[in-house]
Amino acid sequence: MTFAIGQRVFLKMTFKYFKIGHVEHWLNGYKVVEFDIWTHEWKKMGANSKFNKIPGFGTGKKGHIALQDHGDGVWYRNIKIREI
Repeated sequence: MTFAIGQRVFLKMTFKYFKIGHVEHWLNGYKVVEFDIWTHEWKKMGANSKFNKIPGFGTGKKGHIALQDHGDGVWYRNIKIREI
């Protein structure tokens, strides 16, 4: 999925705690990925990732939300975080 320079991208991320941490990531109305965290597979992926040296990475059930830019210019607008 590619976007033109300057095109606004709408992101929706849902996190359903009651279903063992089910996450869905949507871009401009299209579901691009979904996964369950805190499962055996999740722990295995973390152990084999570049984040495996960070104690407790991907295991928290409470904490801060981080926004990444991967080194490019990025602007955020109308960020809404709500419990559903």
